[in-house]
Amino acid sequence: MNADNIAALQAEAAGAMAAAAAAQAAAAAGGMPGPFGGGFVPPPVAMSFFHVLTVPDAAQFLRVSESVVIAEAEAGRLPGRKLGNEWRFLEFALAEWLRTGQQSLPEAKPKSSKERMLAIAGLWKDDPTVDAMVEEIYRQRKANPVGGK
Repeated sequence: MNADNIAALQAEAAGAMAAAAAAQAAAAAGGMPGPFGGGFVPPPVAMSFFHVLTVPDAAQFLRVSESVVIAEAEAGRLPGRKLGNEWRFLEFALAEWLRTGQQSLPEAKPKSSKERMLAIAGLWKDDPTVDAMVEEIYRQRKANPVGGK
């Protein structure tokens, strides 16, 4: 190893030590320095989008009783899913619910096939190209009837 390599390694180590010291100082103040040394980035949160909680876990996370968690979930005011007889919650969804203060809406009743077809048909009512498409469909059906008749 020559003198240039040693000097480069020492400079790299000094830069890394300075960055670490800045990060420690920022962390002590409650955050981290932003990208490229500017701005403020809050400290990372140890939370996963997919961390699944049970009722006891959710109660501990929210710092309420398990009965409150169950009652709020069953009323549709707490974001969660019931699997069989048990509730499951995403930690991230609970944190967002706390952060935004928005209540979950109760799940809508699934639409019947007739309601779904009418909703689709309603999408076409103001389309100016529908008449031309329908005429072309009927023209092609006369030229090539279904069943070869």
